[in-house]
Formats: sequence, structure tokens, C-alpha cells
Amino acid sequence: MEAQTKNISGISIVGQTNEKIVNYALNTIAIANNTIENVTVLPLRNELSGGAFSLKSCTKATIYAMDMPVSIDSKSSQNIIFSTSPSKVSNLARGNTIFGLANFDVPGFSILDAFTINGFTSDPTFYLSDSTGQMKSRIEQKYSNLRFLIRESDGYKLKFALLKDNLNNASNIQLSYTVNNVVKTERALLGAPDSGGTGFRQLIIPN
Repeated sequence: MEAQTKNISGISIVGQTNEKIVNYALNTIAIANNTIENVTVLPLRNELSGGAFSLKSCTKATIYAMDMPVSIDSKSSQNIIFSTSPSKVSNLARGNTIFGLANFDVPGFSILDAFTINGFTSDPTFYLSDSTGQMKSRIEQKYSNLRFLIRESDGYKLKFALLKDNLNNASNIQLSYTVNNVVKTERALLGAPDSGGTGFRQLIIPN
């Protein structure tokens, strides 16, 4: 797919069967400042193994590469790659999203590089659910702090927090604990030198 004199946009490859792919299943080439965008390639039926994807000056493509190798150049961005062999995705340029799918050896699901949640509120939140879809825990950014909460019968309860502020004689750890059926949340303070043995300090939580 070559863009010589103008941009190429809006091409889909669906239900393609190949006896054999000798070189590329898709090779995008753009001359000068032209780009190739909005290309969708659904899983290909390849009767004999082989073939690869080469994305150059390509944007906004959705590629189901499965186990085929993928190369992405520095002029390509905003592309989404689904791969059962994410180690075969090379020359990763910034601004592309790579999803690692399950395969015979790896039953999981991964997102390569950074995973970012941009919340619409002041407290970006990441939820963890069990197999029934019920949210059981969450991780949130509260002000400058990172908080870990567990869902209980009467709502989410703070169990642990990492605090950004560094106070004198205090750690950056906040813990919750129960005293006489009353839940308290306190910052762990630093004990005196050698309070935890020679060369060690204890962490202290107020009563």
C-alpha cells in the first residue's frame, strides 16, 4: 500500500485467505509527507506460515497480526496492534497501543508499555473485579497520594496508602487497623535509631 501523491485512507481487509505469504501481509509506504491511515486488517487465514506487517507513516490502523511479526517505524502512531506473540512486535514508536493476546503458552492478556487512566474526576481510579463482575478492590490517586481500597459490605475501606508528603520522623506509608471494633487510619512513624535492633528503626503507629 503506497501513498505517492496523496494520503490513503479507509481500507479494510476482511476474510482474506492466502495459500502462502512470502513477504508482507501488509507493507505501507508513504512518499514525502503523505500518510496512510484508517487501515483495518482482521485475522488472515494463512495456509502456510509466514508473512509479516510493516507499518511506515501509518496512523490510526487496527491490525490483528496474531502470531505474525510487526514492525512500526517512528512516523507511525495511533495504531492498535493485537498480537498473540507481542515479542514479535518491534521498532515500537511512541503513540501506538499493543495488546498481547492469549496463546497456547500464555493464557493471559497484557498491554505493553504504559497503562494510563485519565479520570474525568480529580481522583483517577482503577477497579479490580472478580469473575462475577463485582468490583472487589480499587486503586486511586487521591490528591498526591496513591490509595488501595477493598470493598466490604458497607463500602470501600482504605487499607493502605502511599503518601507523597515527607514529614519529619514519618514514613510515606499509611495503614488502616482496627482497635475495639473502631477502624483507624494512621501514618506509620519512624522509631528512634536502633529501635528495631542495631542498624534498624521500627515503624510505629499511634494507639
